[in-house]
Amino acid sequence: MELKERPKIAIKKTRVEIVLDITTFMLFIIFTLYFTQQWMTLPNELPIHFNMKGEPDGWGGSGSFGYH
Repeated sequence: MELKERPKIAIKKTRVEIVLDITTFMLFIIFTLYFTQQWMTLPNELPIHFNMKGEPDGWGGSGSFGYH
């Protein structure tokens, strides 16, 4: 059976699936907006490494935050 011969099946979503899709999308948008807002408030230099006393001994820019 070739790809062109395969039947196209349209599966309708239930109300629960639609509500979950909308909720997930809205949460993603809210998280993205919150993350962007918080990112703007970060200082230019952030501690990225700490010694045994808990004092920062390595610094990086806000662009490197999350990579270490």
